[in-house]
Amino acid sequence: MFVIDAIDPKAESEGLWFDFSGSKFKIASTSSTSYQKRISKLYAPHRRKIEQGKLDPETGRDLIASALAGNILVDWKDVLTSDGKPVKFSVEVAKEALMGNEDLRDFVLETAADIANFREEFKEDAVKK
Repeated sequence: MFVIDAIDPKAESEGLWFDFSGSKFKIASTSSTSYQKRISKLYAPHRRKIEQGKLDPETGRDLIASALAGNILVDWKDVLTSDGKPVKFSVEVAKEALMGNEDLRDFVLETAADIANFREEFKEDAVKK
């Protein structure tokens, strides 16, 4: 049965923890107000090029990473540099990581866009594991 108000608004805006490549990432939903406002503000100066399909890929990656860092990807645990040093989360470092790692960027986007991840029953299942 579909429950219309089954989305957890706190999880949607503040995020939940998800595992990826041996690390944990706290990810909020793309339906969160902060993300929607941020993406709208970032895309506004580029709207014409976006509509015409003429936005260069580097600018597109920068816009996406800028919108995701801090609004969707809000924290992480157990993230290391290539030489094994821990990396503390910050919006700036998150943006660099999202720009430079397509797998991470795709994981964050796909996880954030899947509203089922923010339903009450998903949250309860995640807590049980």
